Amino acid sequence: MDQRNQVGDPGRLFHPDLPSLRVDALTGLGNAFAFLADLSAAVDWATGRGQPVTLLLVDVDGLHAINTQFGRETGDVLVQEVARALGESLADLEAEEAAAGEAAPAKAATHQAPAGPGGPGGGAAPGRRLYRFGGDVFAVLLPGIDTAAARTFAREMLGQIRDTIIRLPGGAPLPISASIGISGYPDHARSAGGMIVSAERGVRRAKEIGGDAVFLRAPADPASPDHPDAPAARLMEMLVQRVVDTVDLLEETRTLAYTDPVSRLPNQRAARDFLEWECRRSARLNQPCAVLLIDGDNLKQYNDRLGHRAGDRMIRALGELLTRQVRRSDFVARWLLGDEFLIVMPGAGREEASAVAERIRAAVNSETRGWELPVTVSAGLAQFPDDATEPELLLRCAEAAKDRAKQQGKNRVVAWRPDAPPQAGRSARAGC
Repeated sequence: MDQRNQVGDPGRLFHPDLPSLRVDALTGLGNAFAFLADLSAAVDWATGRGQPVTLLLVDVDGLHAINTQFGRETGDVLVQEVARALGESLADLEAEEAAAGEAAPAKAATHQAPAGPGGPGGGAAPGRRLYRFGGDVFAVLLPGIDTAAARTFAREMLGQIRDTIIRLPGGAPLPISASIGISGYPDHARSAGGMIVSAERGVRRAKEIGGDAVFLRAPADPASPDHPDAPAARLMEMLVQRVVDTVDLLEETRTLAYTDPVSRLPNQRAARDFLEWECRRSARLNQPCAVLLIDGDNLKQYNDRLGHRAGDRMIRALGELLTRQVRRSDFVARWLLGDEFLIVMPGAGREEASAVAERIRAAVNSETRGWELPVTVSAGLAQFPDDATEPELLLRCAEAAKDRAKQQGKNRVVAWRPDAPPQAGRSARAGC
């Protein structure tokens, strides 16, 4: 079964493309929360394994002035282009290491985060990753790479940024540059907070010499008692741990708030949030989106004959069955009452969604024959934007189609027809 919609991965409780607490909405990169958690884990790994970890802080030169002169939209485009350039540089580094690994596996092994069980000193480090740390600051985390190799990589990365040019509304080119500060474990610091302090000082030094530069300080330890950065490093280390703990708690709370305890699927609140997000995305991309509202036909029999615990077990098993039948990109949630489920199908037209719905109906018929009481389902289908352009109206259309499936004898799929007469008590717009 595809576990994407199950509890256990808070960042993907809703959908693989839907930003979580650890994702920057503008670039899709990990944000400061993700960076702090991964940096802390990387230092723990390096401490136990005797491996280096290098941090690059990349500060885009002059972003505030660009936002002021040309508008935030231009600044956002610039940030996205820098993210793209940095991502390409990181991909090039990984490709070079992969090629070197094929030629000399033993040498390449010193640059690879070792696999193994998690935990300080015994697990795999976070991968080489790129983050947007703040408005104009990116971070690159390089476990297994020392500062000398990272400096060479940073210079190549700076060249990639220089080669990135965006066009202003009038067509004039806008060159881009950045200042990069480098800090490494154990050369410059032995804590995540110390690494951040050291790298940030490197950025400031690069700015002082005019920007568009890479700065690597001489080896030192900002956390040592006699180092001038020691108080700041210790404070930063405390803040890093507090932020990591707080984000973990927030994600746990978010998971509980958006999870149905019976089916262990996303609940109605998560479904509504995702549908609103997906309708906006579909409108922007000019693509369809289908909604299936599926209702079991047998819950009352389960509750009356076998008890409510058996009914809950049936709901959970039915949710797992539905999840196995949908496309990888689809979203499954438990809906309002009983054994109702909502499936959102990004990019699906009416024909494709009907085929999936019919596959689900047939699978339920087939796979539940051995249950204490066999189960059937009735499904209603509605499509964005043909049936409705607002999420709430789309849900009403799907519900009206599901009700018709019930009225026509259950165990069937009914697609919403705009020309069908509206049911009493429902909006007359689009007949639902």
